[in-house]
Amino acid sequence: MQSKPDDMSKKHQSYNFEFSEVILFLFRNWKRLLITGVSAGLIGLIASGPWLITPKFRSVCIFYPGTTNSISSALFYSNNQKTRDPLMFADQEVTEQYLQMLQSDDLGGRIIQKYKLYEHYRLDPNKLEDQKKMGKIYQENILFNRTDFNSIKVSVMDPSPEKAAEMANGIVELLDQMKHEVHHKVAKQIYDIVEKEYLSKLQFTDSIRNRLKELGAHGVYDFGNQSKGISEAQGSGHGGASLDKEKAGLTEHGGEAFMLLTLLELETENLSILRTKYEQAGVDLNAELSNVFVISNATVANFKAYPRRTIISVISALAGFVMGCVFLIGAEKFREFRQKIQP
Repeated sequence: MQSKPDDMSKKHQSYNFEFSEVILFLFRNWKRLLITGVSAGLIGLIASGPWLITPKFRSVCIFYPGTTNSISSALFYSNNQKTRDPLMFADQEVTEQYLQMLQSDDLGGRIIQKYKLYEHYRLDPNKLEDQKKMGKIYQENILFNRTDFNSIKVSVMDPSPEKAAEMANGIVELLDQMKHEVHHKVAKQIYDIVEKEYLSKLQFTDSIRNRLKELGAHGVYDFGNQSKGISEAQGSGHGGASLDKEKAGLTEHGGEAFMLLTLLELETENLSILRTKYEQAGVDLNAELSNVFVISNATVANFKAYPRRTIISVISALAGFVMGCVFLIGAEKFREFRQKIQP
């Protein structure tokens, strides 16, 4: 039982001995270590200067995606229909969809072309090597992230602060334009389908009306009332050639007239529904509603974001200090070893 405290005291003494050795080592070599650390810090400061590393400025634009895909559905709907508020911000799923569009090759190509990035970075678009460099530069300098509040942050770095701000705001505009083009393409297909059905239904109802006009020339214009009138006239003992002619026309064409009137009523109701869809498709095709809600436009940065010369200098100084310690400890151990092996 007595051995444990002794062991603990030995460990304590060993620890104190090692710590005191470290303090003595630092005290003996503080000038060398200070010179090494300061020198490494100065080297890092010089190496990160604008004459060796081109400084870059960062601009950030933050926006919320919109939720409305069909403008007509959002604006014109009945009480029993549910729709999304066109002014409502997107949820996480829609935000992820916008991030996919931002990271698409289509949008990347538009950005490179609009802002002439090959010319800006002095690259040749016809060389495969320069194309790879452009891809690397694009990925390093243009970043898209979802924030904790479900908005999207567009971050652009460029040697020109004005160019960075212009590109950050322009990317959001290009995204809105691309989404509108996709919607317009689909809306055009829907519009053409609905228009074809509407015109076909309109032509069909016109043909029914024309046929009813022809039957009216034969004296058949209202099958129900005419039948009732003829029955009442015959029941009261009235008759004549005109009544017989009307009865004959009604007998010959009355069934067709009744069928056409019933069909016309049904087709008119269907035509009214199709007309509403036709008008809504026209709204979706021609209306332009922004799909983004910008809450923070990118501004021209006053201070560079890369490189961080102060951080580089501090890290270099710490690295130099550590490497100096390692070198000096190694040198002392080597001298001790030589002294031991000497006769």
